[in-house]
Order: sequence, then structure tokens, then C-alpha cells
Amino acid sequence: MINGIKIMNLEGSDILKNNLEGREIKKEYNGVFTNSLLQDKLTALGLKVNKETTRDIVTVKFTYGYTPLIDNLNDDEIKNLQEQNKKIKQDIKVLEKDKKSISKRTDKRAKIDEIKKLKDCLKNNKVKISTMQIEDKVVVTEAKMNTDKIRNKLYKDGFKLEFKGKISDKKDIVEYTLWYRTPSKSRVGDAVFINKKLYNDIKKWQRMGLELPEGEAKVVEMTAYEALTSSNIIDKITIDPYKNILVVDDIVSFFETNCNIVKTNKGECYVSPELYKVSNTLFDGQALLDDSLWLETDNSSFKLLRQHFFKACGFRTYITQFMKDSFKDNYESATVTDRYGNEIKVSEILLITTENSMKWEKFQDIGASYDLWRQKVSEDGNVFGVAKVDHVSKYNNIFEDGKCYQRMSYQHVNTLYLKKGKEIDEMRELLQDTIRFINRLKSDNEYFLQYLERNANELNANQMVIDLYKNINKFDKSAFFRTFKNETINKYIKTVRNGKVLCSGDNLTVVGNPYIMLLHSIGKVPVKDGVLKEGYEDITLPINDEYISVYAPLFEAGEYLASFRNPHNSPNNCGYNKNFKHELMEKYFNFNNNIMAVNLISTEEQDLKNGEDQDSDFCYVTNNRIAVLSAKRVFRNFPCIVNKIKPEERPWKNSIDSLITIDSELAKSKYDIGLSSNLAQLAMSWYWMDKTNDLAEIVCIMSVIAQCAIDNSKRKYAINIRKEIVRISKLKCMNKKIEVIRKNKQGKEFKRMVKAKPKFWEYVTSKVKKDILIECPCPMNFLQDVLDSDIENASKTKDTISSVNFINIICGKAEDRQMNRIKAKIKEYDDAVKKHNDLAKNSYAKEDDKKWKEKEQLLQKDVVNYISGLKIKPKTMQILISKALAKNGMNSKYRRKLLNSLYQSHREKFMSCFKSL
Repeated sequence: MINGIKIMNLEGSDILKNNLEGREIKKEYNGVFTNSLLQDKLTALGLKVNKETTRDIVTVKFTYGYTPLIDNLNDDEIKNLQEQNKKIKQDIKVLEKDKKSISKRTDKRAKIDEIKKLKDCLKNNKVKISTMQIEDKVVVTEAKMNTDKIRNKLYKDGFKLEFKGKISDKKDIVEYTLWYRTPSKSRVGDAVFINKKLYNDIKKWQRMGLELPEGEAKVVEMTAYEALTSSNIIDKITIDPYKNILVVDDIVSFFETNCNIVKTNKGECYVSPELYKVSNTLFDGQALLDDSLWLETDNSSFKLLRQHFFKACGFRTYITQFMKDSFKDNYESATVTDRYGNEIKVSEILLITTENSMKWEKFQDIGASYDLWRQKVSEDGNVFGVAKVDHVSKYNNIFEDGKCYQRMSYQHVNTLYLKKGKEIDEMRELLQDTIRFINRLKSDNEYFLQYLERNANELNANQMVIDLYKNINKFDKSAFFRTFKNETINKYIKTVRNGKVLCSGDNLTVVGNPYIMLLHSIGKVPVKDGVLKEGYEDITLPINDEYISVYAPLFEAGEYLASFRNPHNSPNNCGYNKNFKHELMEKYFNFNNNIMAVNLISTEEQDLKNGEDQDSDFCYVTNNRIAVLSAKRVFRNFPCIVNKIKPEERPWKNSIDSLITIDSELAKSKYDIGLSSNLAQLAMSWYWMDKTNDLAEIVCIMSVIAQCAIDNSKRKYAINIRKEIVRISKLKCMNKKIEVIRKNKQGKEFKRMVKAKPKFWEYVTSKVKKDILIECPCPMNFLQDVLDSDIENASKTKDTISSVNFINIICGKAEDRQMNRIKAKIKEYDDAVKKHNDLAKNSYAKEDDKKWKEKEQLLQKDVVNYISGLKIKPKTMQILISKALAKNGMNSKYRRKLLNSLYQSHREKFMSCFKSL
């Protein structure tokens, strides 16, 4: 279901065509303004909502340029000259004819001179026409607007949209002004505009009344943190900031270890191997939340909280029990002092957090304070939005062993350090559960149905297929079912080839030394100037040189584990852990199998995991023997990567021009995360072939660049990320060459040297020619080899039944016009999906982009709503189904959209059109 209000999602260039030229614009409500604290406030301020949609908010994207329709300035004069030239040519023809009829040379002279004069005139006219055409071209070129210019105009001027009434001719004009960009949109460059009438009040509320000064100001920080109240929320809880919240100082712990420090010299990155003291901020972004704030039926173990300039991941803790045990008889009267000097009664504490969650502290220079923050939260009814909670993997209990399984990514797989000479054997062991799963999907229909059920949603046909299988006898033998099953399994196998390997484990949300945080809240931890005393140890998470200790309820005590956090680009990023289960953890924390407490005292955990914090960051954690062996082989043998690229010192001004520059740069860097990760894995693949220092350093550099790209919305770095990616991609060691045969336009073959890619590359990028793929000893290539040899071929089925045999022929006459309308609606939906897939295929969009999924869901919902509103005769339904199931009726994806839409809108009538055999 759509979690919010439907809004328009428009292209900036289309808005200009409408506003500047009066061209019609399609006002589709294909975006979502999600449920949030911001939505609640806006509704209170008068947001107009009509049937789940609102005109008052528009998301604007900047994908295409804009070329205005301009009347060429010299059109009339050029036409006159062209007409003159036609007449001159005719006159020359006549004169030439006259000249031929004159015999004496001397008598021809007058004609020749006249012809020469006309030809000179013709030549001059052509020069004038050419000059004027160039002038017109310059005018048009200068009038063209690229995406930056479109952004500039709309940010500064806003825009207007005209809405016509459905009944009367009355027109309603809404004027829009730039509002904000959300954190989720920040790496895309989209912006949210709002009805000008609502702007001032909502902006003031968002910023708690704070105003940035004229001139130099914290523009980047403000745009990032003012949008926190816009985060999508799934729940709300009430916490009184005057009584229930304890804010304490964060603690830093240092650890000296071998590191690869990534620095810059004249804008270019390089690696400096050093013995270096890394630091961990123990409670960065985390909070402890009292168990009483959970309902008895709620099995989650964290709530990701949002409020004004506040974000924290609240982990489920028995705070009350800890305080009672600590203060005993004094529990009711005891107090502790927060970091702002306030006395807080321990018996009333429901939330413990640190300054890292209090984003308003960054704006104390313009009047932000704890008292102001508490006042603003109180004015909102002390409500905190819950943006996310933990969930168990979809692959939990897929086998009878009762274990949880989760999928790795190709970056995880390709950084595994496999034993030399045993690579295929170890990869086969890593893949054994995946292959077992695939083979069982093929051989066991009931098992396949369980898979469909786990992955069913409104967009796919899973639930429809399940219903037909369970209610229509022998439907599993139908051509439709067998094709659907075959395509579904093949699609899953393709994801495995992409590195989605099933291993026992799950994505576990990370919390740092939670027991130490409890002790720190009552002043029982030795800290000086914010630094933990050297040699101090967490008794629940012991320090060891050979691993980093964790508390993970999912696994057995004493188990060794491998852990990976995205972005993960290198063996240097792999975690090697040992699981400890201390009684104090069981006593004071209500953590389920989706949580992992990690020791951040005297470890390199946060730098090891590429800038990990505890604001709901999670790690993929597994006890798979091969993954664990690999983690052990690389832990502290591959130095910890440390980002020492300096933050950008460029001052930003409190102006619309600064916002335009910031958002334009973010939009240009939207592909940098993927590009840097792919480039890191290309270097990683070549590294397994040639273990050179240059390639090892490139992997480290790209790991840091990916981190910089992700942080781009919150802070800027003194590096041109795209330029550095391009520079590194051109280095000699990154370019393995291979000779291939190509054809020219005439079809003649010729040999050419091109850049090679590892064999698996066709599964991780959308544009690659197969003849450039080569073998290299990297884990992802070994994965392809094992899949090629170990996946069982499906047995050939000779008893397939034609799908139309299952159709229950119904008497009556179908309504052709209604069928055509339904098919047209499905085609419109199908065309939009095809258009997106084409863009994804050519790398202009991401196939699984979250915003696209929202749009696709809205398209599907609109189709279902449209068909639901129709009174469909049984015969019309039967004919539509028959045509969809006919052998050569339509392509498979189109037919599924049609069948699924009919099923979702009129389930009973749909099912009545089928019969058992």
C-alpha cells in the first residue's frame, strides 16, 4: 500500500514548456508525499487533500534540458533573399539563352557582363543568408537551457500550474516556491516545491524558528537536518523531553593499528601506509529506549526516531530495571545531570542518547539551544516519529534446520580471500545452501509456492499464481504455470550470478557497547575530556587482538563470524568477530536476533566498516565456514582504511545561488556511489590476478570515495569525486586489453584492442559486450563456474497442458469497447515499465530505484482502481483471460499485468473463469 499522499512528480523542462510557451503538461500524481511529522504539521496548516492526492506539493526532477520555441529573427529577410535568388537564377537562364543566340563575340559582351553582375549578386545573397542562419543558430543555442539552468530558473522564480475544474470552466492557478530537498533525494538532485501560501509557516516550523544569517552560513548542514521531520514514519511514540530524556556526552576510544591512510595531493588521492591511532565514537547516533515504550505484541528491538533536528536509533533496553538495580533504595529520589546541566530523575528516564543525535547543537551560533528544542518538541505534543524498526530476513526458516538465511552482495563475494588452489572447492561450499535452495525450487512445487508467498506484492503475479495452483486442479501442469515457474527461477538464478549468495546469517543492526552506555549514564565510566581511559574494558564485550567481540543473539555463544557493511569494497573492510553472551546483556537488553552489539573500545570497527555509526547501520553477518575463514585470513593483515580527505573549506552563503550550486553538484554525483563501487570491484578482480600494490591502493581509494559520495548531502570534501573516478579508471593497471573482432559499417571484419572485463561483469552492469569478458581468478568468476556445473537442469515435461484448456467457457456476449479500454489501460502501464527498463538498460536509471518502485506501485494501483470501477460481464472477463493465456496472444509480461490486474480488481469473477481438469 502507498504510505502517504499522492503528489505530482514533474520534469523541470516540462514545467518551463508550460509556463513559458503555454504547452499542455500532463499532471500525473505519480509521486508520494510520505506519512511524516512534516505531513501532520502541514495538514494542520491547511494542506488540501482530495481523494488521497494534493496539488499543494510537487516534486521536480531535472533530467532533461529545454529548448524554447523561438521565432528566428531573420526568417523574413532570409525568405526575401531566397525569393530574390530564385528570380536571379531565372534571369541568368534567360540571359544565357539569349547569349547563345548571338553569333558575334563583341555583341555578347553586354550579356556576359549582365550575367556576371547577377552571379555576384547571387553569391552575395548566399553569404548574407548563411550569416543570418548562423546568427539565428547562435540565438537558439544561447536560449537553450541545460538542467543546471532549469534548476536555476525554477529555484529562483518558482512556477505556476493551472488546474481546470471538471464540471465548470473555472480555472485554479497555484503558485509554487522551492521548499526543500529530502535526505533520500539528496543524491538524486530532485527538489520539493510547495504552494506559496503554505511556505512561510511550514518553513518556520521545520527550522524551529531559527534563521541563518546573511552571508556565510551553514547551508549544507541546514538543508540536510531541517528535512528530518520529512522522513517517512510507520509509527509514533510519546516522550517528554523535560522529564524522560537524558542526554550524555559521547565517548571516544583510540586504537593503534596498521592503516592505509587515504589522503590527497593537488586533488589526487594516494595511500599512505602508517601505524595510526584510529578512533571510535562509542555511541554515535544511538540511543537506549526503555522497554515500556514497546507494545507486548511488538517483537522489534529498535525504533529509528525522528524529530526536529534529532535522529537516533533507540535500542530496546530495560532502563528502569538498570536504574533500580543501580540506585536501590534511592531509586525514586535519585537524579543524574545531563550534558546541559539539568537534573533528571532516574526513575523517569525513558531515553538515553548523546550529542551526536542532537543535530540542533550545530546551530547554537544562531540561537539553537536545548531549551528551544524541548519547547518545540513539547509544542508538537512530545511526539517522536518512528522511521524504521528491525525485520527478520525473508529467507528465515527456508530449510528445516530452523536457521535464518540472508543474501550476500557481489562486493562481499568478490572480496573473499579464498585458499589458493582450492578456490573452486571453497566457492562450492559457500554456494551449497544457494544451490540446494535453487534445486529444491525446481523439484518441489509446494516449496516454490512458499517462495512466491514470501515475495508476493501488488506488482507481481505471485498471489494470483498461488490462488490458481491451490484452487484449480492440475493447474501446475499448465503451460502458463510452468513458464511462470521457469522464468521466476531463472530470474532468481540471475540474482545469484549477481552475487546474491544465500548463507546462514542476517543483516544485523549495530549498537556500540550498550552496557557501557548504561554505566556512562550514571557516571560509572572513567572518561577525561571525552576520551575513555586507556586500558578500560567492557566486561560484556572483551578486547582481543585476534577478533572484535560481539553480542549477536542469532548465533551461538563462542561462534566466529564474518561481518560486512555496505559500502563494502575491499578485504580491508571485512570484520572478523567472536560471539559472546554475557548475563548482563540478557538482563538489561531486550535484543532479538536482528541486533548485534559490537565492541568499539580499543578496536578499529568504525573505520574498518567504512564510516559505520549506530544510527541504524547494519552489517551482513554470517557464520558460513568459508566466509569466516576468509575474514580470519584478512583481519588486520589487510590494513584498516582511514579517510583523511579534508572536508571542503569552501564557504557557503545563505542564498538561493548556494542552494542551486549544492543541489546541482549533488545531482551530478548521483551515480558516484555505484561507479566507485564498480571501479573498486574491477580493481579487486584484477588484483586477484596480479597482486600489485597499485591495484590494492586503488581499491582502498575507491572505498573512501564511495564513503565521500554517500556523505555528500551532509558534508562536502575537498575532492572532485567524478574527476578522480575518471582519472583512476584510465590508469594502465586498470585497463587489461583484449583483441576482439568487430565489423565496420560495410560489414567487413577487423581486429581491435579493447578494454576487458572479468567474466561476471555482464551480471553487475547493464551495458557490456560478451566478447570483452575474460577469465580471471576472482571469487565472482569462480561463482559463475560453480553455478554452471552444479545447478541441476530442469527435467523435460511431456505432460504440459495448454493453458486455455483451463478456461471455463461462459455463455453470453463480451463487450468489445470495454475490453479495448482495459487493454489500453494495461498497455499504458506496460509502456511506462518498458520505458523505465530501457532507461535502466542504457544506464540512465536504476532498475530497482526506490522512487521508480513507488511510481510503478501507483501505476498498478491506478489500473486496479480503474478496472475495479467497471462492471465486467463474466463473458468479457473470460475472453480477456482467454486472449491472455492463448499461446501467441501477447508477450508474457504484458499478459501477466493484464491477468494480475483482473485478479486484483475482481478476484471472484476472475477465479470463476477457470475450471479444474
